[in-house]
Amino acid sequence: MKKIETFEVSREEMETIKSCLLYCRHRIEKHKKYYKPHLKYIKKMLKEMEEYEKKT
Repeated sequence: MKKIETFEVSREEMETIKSCLLYCRHRIEKHKKYYKPHLKYIKKMLKEMEEYEKKT
């Protein structure tokens, strides 16, 4: 997987992104066998967001 550029976002933007990722995860879990790599990436993103929120 290639490196993705990171940038600062406001708390509101972060909440929006998080809710979108949660929704995507929910939808993808219904079709796990087709979207397993995507699901893995979404879970990783959510985990990173939670860690960041704990720091701030």
